[in-house]
Order: sequence, then C-alpha cells, then structure tokens
Amino acid sequence: MICEIIREPKGAKGIINLGRYVVGAERGSDPASWDRLTSYVLGVENEKGEIVADVRTTNCQASEIGLAVKEMAIANDQNVITKASKAYHFVISLVPGESLTPAQFKVAEQRYINALGMEGCKRISATHLSKEHMHRHVVVATASGRDGKNIRPKHDYAKVALVSQELEKQFGLTIVNHERGTGRAMRDTFLAYARDRADDLKAAKTWAELHNAAGEHGMYVKPRGAGMVIGSLANRMLNVRASKVDPELSFKAITDRLGAFELDGQAREGQQYSDAFADYKAKRKAHKQGMASKIKDLRTKQVAEVAELAEFYRKRVENELKLQLPHQKQARRLNVGIIVKQREAAHRKLREDHLRERRALSAENSFPTFAQTVAAQEHEREDARERTMERHA
Repeated sequence: MICEIIREPKGAKGIINLGRYVVGAERGSDPASWDRLTSYVLGVENEKGEIVADVRTTNCQASEIGLAVKEMAIANDQNVITKASKAYHFVISLVPGESLTPAQFKVAEQRYINALGMEGCKRISATHLSKEHMHRHVVVATASGRDGKNIRPKHDYAKVALVSQELEKQFGLTIVNHERGTGRAMRDTFLAYARDRADDLKAAKTWAELHNAAGEHGMYVKPRGAGMVIGSLANRMLNVRASKVDPELSFKAITDRLGAFELDGQAREGQQYSDAFADYKAKRKAHKQGMASKIKDLRTKQVAEVAELAEFYRKRVENELKLQLPHQKQARRLNVGIIVKQREAAHRKLREDHLRERRALSAENSFPTFAQTVAAQEHEREDARERTMERHA
C-alpha cells in the first residue's frame, strides 16, 4: 500500500476542481448540479475511464457530494490570512491485483487522517477502480476545522509511511518499501509483483501471447535501448528491466525464443497514430517556416511604405516653409497645420490597409489542426471506398 501526497494549488477553485475529478463529475459544471451521489453509489465513470465507487463526505453538513464540495470551498474562504494552499490531496494506492472492501478503506482513510492531524476538517473521498489497480482519493479542506486555522502537517511523508506499514500488516497486503525517493519504493514493489507473474510471461509462445499475458496483469513489454523492459500500464513511468524479473525474459533470451520483437495490436495502432502526428508536425513546421518568410516580406514592404509616406509629407512641409507669402508666418502656420492633419489621416489609412493585408495573409495560409487533418483523411478514405464499391457494383 502506497499513500501518495499530491500538492495542490491554492484557493477554493482547487477544491472544486479536485472534487469534480474525484467523483467523476462533468467539467465546467456547478457542483450544485452534480448527481446526488451518496456513500453507497457505484458505477460513475470519470474522464480517465475509471469507475468511481464508494463516494463519501466527512464532517460536512451536506450529504450530497456537490453541495459538500461547495461547503468545503466556502469554509476555506473564511480564512483570508494564510497564503498557503488550503487543499490537501492524497491517494491510497494498492498493488495491482489487491483490493480492500469499502469498510477497510474507511478504516485506512481515517488512520491517515488521524496521523496528519486533520480529524476535524471537512473532506470528501472516493475509490477509483481501474483495470490496473484500485486506489482511493481523499481531498481535505485544511482550513475548515472549528478554529478556522489552516492545517499544514509537518513530516507528512514519514507519518503516512508509518501508517502504511501498519495497515499492510493489518490487512495482509503486500509489504512495500516506503523509502521516499526517486520512485524506488514503487519500483521495488512492482518488481516483486512482476516476478510473481513471470511464469505466465515465460509460457507465451508468440509475441501476441506475451503481450496478452502481460496485459492481463496490468503490464506491458517493450524494448528499450539494447534491452527489454516490463512496465506498469497504470503508470507508464514505472518499469523495470525484464532481465531483473527473470533471466529468461531478457532481450536476447526472449528474441531467441520468439523471434524479432513485434508490437501488440494497440501499440501498432498507437504507432500509426504517432507516425501520422510526426508527419503532421513536419508539415506544420514547413508551413510555419514558409509563413515566417511571407510575413517577413510583407513587413519589409509595409515598413518601406510607411517610410515613403513619411518622406512625402516631410518634403511637403519643407517646401511650404520655403514659400515667400504675404503675412507669411500666419499663412505658413495654417498650411503646415493642414499638411500635418493630412499626414495623420494618411498614416491612419495606411495602418488600416496594412492590418487588412496581414489578416488576409493569415486567412489565405491557415493550417488545419491535427484533428481536422485526421478527419479530412478519413473522409477521403471513405470517398475512395465508396467509389471502389460503385465501380464493382
């Protein structure tokens, strides 16, 4: 069991956004309009495709989750002194393949809250069920206690690590290395998990069977550098060398047995998508370079036009000042004033013309988004299929 502390932004907006994610509510919606979720509601799916279950509110007067989140935000807003974040978010994660009942999660959650000294704060929590592993999110409004002070626990990593060790023994969970560092705890746990399932991977007779076996256990297999790695589908940054899992899964051993590496079906689709996006980026880069050249040429032309107009009116003023007229001072003053007004009007009109030219250049050389490009290609393929069917009809 791992308790991951996630630092959150300041303000009530952070609490509302966290609540929206935790309970799987729609983006942009007012919390008061969220579904009337209670502690026994199951089956709500969030934006990551995870099932949200066992949604709970604690220390809130409102039993409906949306109103409880607004209540937490309002309570936090009462503290206008602190500049620190008033949201505390942690995730209780289990090793892939393990699970806890709602009652056990409730006990675990309360133990962490007690260790952090947040018993009196309002909070919401929910369990997320994914294909890879079960985890529970807990969001605390840290300035919502009776005294209104903002609780920011000290040495929180050490405190939750100690609680995790106790809960692992109490619930019979996999013993995890809780050493805080660059992912060492998670890697050690995942390595042990992969070793326990190495026999299923070694039994594969084709690359497709190997990918399927790995996927069933929430893992993936792929080359990296000169070797092979086994990673977690739940956390793409978490992987270990295949040779450390089992020598028979090393790159040389497995390619000698199964032949050259082959991507699984989903990875092939992802690779095709990646190739299409790489091609799109290359074309977009070329388009940007071409646009930069056109913009530079247009800017050079417009700067020259501004300079030409300025020179034209400078000469007009200069010639006016050379004229010998009766009452010349007053006449020159009037004539120069007229020329200045004409110059300002001419420059204003030139600026408007230049703006229209720049907008026209942008409109004529617009570049589609990647989504538009994919949609256009799919439309072309559909048209081609229809024409083929018409010819063979």
